[in-house]
Amino acid sequence: MSAPIYNHAILGLQKLGIPINLYSLVGPPCHNCNHTSTHHVTATGNPNGNAGRPYYICPICRYDDRWVTWADTRGVSLYNPHCHCHQPSRAERIGAGKPRAGMLFFSCAVGACQFYMEQFDD
Repeated sequence: MSAPIYNHAILGLQKLGIPINLYSLVGPPCHNCNHTSTHHVTATGNPNGNAGRPYYICPICRYDDRWVTWADTRGVSLYNPHCHCHQPSRAERIGAGKPRAGMLFFSCAVGACQFYMEQFDD
């Protein structure tokens, strides 16, 4: 069930000293349609280094708009830029097979807002 895993991610963020607003005991709402997200786990053969990683997606939005957030604390740091929720963001990399693959970007750590910022090399 999604509740224990999402709550575990939230508690992990709080242990890092990151203030987090809890949505409820279920997955966070979709930032597109506000529907409750559902918990999934990436396949063991994931080519982007995310094998077995838990995440949330919207069960009713179309494929390109259903992503909500990862259900863990990987990439979240107090030193990351703050998202539109005024909380530290999550550092991630654009996946293989996509334009600009490997580029670092930041997104909302809990999927509450549509914050997205790419990190360009100087």
